[in-house]
Amino acid sequence: MNKLFSLIYTLVLLALLSVTNPAYAQDFDDLGDLGDSSSEDTSDSSTAEEPKKQAIQFGGYVKPLAYWQSVRYSDEAWSAMQTFEALGRTVPSEQESAGYSDLGIRYQFNLEAFLKDQARFFMAVNIEYNEVSDETKPPATMRPVEAYLEIYQGSSTWKIGSQLVTWGYMEGVEVPADRINAKDSSYNSTEYEDIKMASTAVQLKQSLGDFTGIDLIFIPLAKANIDPVANEFFYNVDDEKLDKTTGNSKVGARLYTTLGDLDLSLSYVEGLDTIADVTVSDGYDIGRTYHKEKSPGVDMQYNLGSFFWKLSYVSHITEDSDGTDQNIKNSWDHVATGIESSFGSSTINLYVGQMAVKDWEQNSATATIANQLMGQSSERTDFISGHITSSFLTGDALSTTLIFAQYKDADGEVIKLFAKPTLSYKITDGLQVMASPTYVNAADTYFSQMQTELKYSF
Repeated sequence: MNKLFSLIYTLVLLALLSVTNPAYAQDFDDLGDLGDSSSEDTSDSSTAEEPKKQAIQFGGYVKPLAYWQSVRYSDEAWSAMQTFEALGRTVPSEQESAGYSDLGIRYQFNLEAFLKDQARFFMAVNIEYNEVSDETKPPATMRPVEAYLEIYQGSSTWKIGSQLVTWGYMEGVEVPADRINAKDSSYNSTEYEDIKMASTAVQLKQSLGDFTGIDLIFIPLAKANIDPVANEFFYNVDDEKLDKTTGNSKVGARLYTTLGDLDLSLSYVEGLDTIADVTVSDGYDIGRTYHKEKSPGVDMQYNLGSFFWKLSYVSHITEDSDGTDQNIKNSWDHVATGIESSFGSSTINLYVGQMAVKDWEQNSATATIANQLMGQSSERTDFISGHITSSFLTGDALSTTLIFAQYKDADGEVIKLFAKPTLSYKITDGLQVMASPTYVNAADTYFSQMQTELKYSF
């Protein structure tokens, strides 16, 4: 623990040194400042920004944090783990456990530099120390967040480097159109957006008029999702490698326009599927494998005065479009619709939707395991998703965010429930305390976590 306190002291000192020159200080306090700043792309975002003076700005945050979690595996999952253990595989020692998952400090450093109205460079990196890291991970790690260069050329903007790309008009857990970046579900944070992983890419934002534009993006080496820690117990075969070849690239295009009160976006993405497929042999030998997919989509929102009506639909066309290979997920559709309404200092996003698997079959125990690990345990999954934010007290000192989703199978049975409220209280400018409990029930496997942080932004 002495090393932990020593590190906290050092990083706080670095933060204070970063703001000794107020001309360069700026508040970049979370990932909301990274990537595209707004999911509601209602204007010509590809137009170059207003001219800026030459400047370098530093920012970031330091936050000591303590995350406590508990896990209880379902009787079915625990029984499978006992079978795995008999086969010589490493599994949890208890069906129910609790303890600290993270105890340490997270330091984010941001740098933003402008060359008049010609270019902008942005970089963000997290430096972390976790006192309770297991033996497979070092206690101190560095996690790149973003690092890209924007070049402005009239109505064109080039964006080159590691970047987060936000497509879609919706907010929350289920945003069908937002499918460029992979997610790291093993990464713990009070800010849900932190699970997105930046991709090294070349992106062109081209204005085609006052309210119309096109985005083109090329990712030479795309990334795949990182599963929750609990999923690792199911795999015992080495994963197929994500080779550094064009076979694992990704391309995307989006055309967006505004027609009166309607904002409309048409998009197409082709390349590496962010959700890994699996190979299952002999019933228990399981490993990850990777394939391509194509995904055309449409996204829209209509301004009805006091609220927005929104719709997002994407068709995922996989390499197993006829549904005959149990080791490759079937093609599937993802749709969501709902409203966004703002009143006072609150914003409510509520959506309903569905994920429908084409040519779905589950005719063997092996197919059942494969389907579950690939996220296709049901032919049809209906969901309700929400994202609610509110502010209270003088100067919005108290703020709350709630994101949640409930999933039901075709028979109407709840197969997953996710809820994450976050409470933030501003003690003074740049200093806030945050608490965020997380609750997940997936097929009677319960996961809960209490995340607490003291965050100093500079």
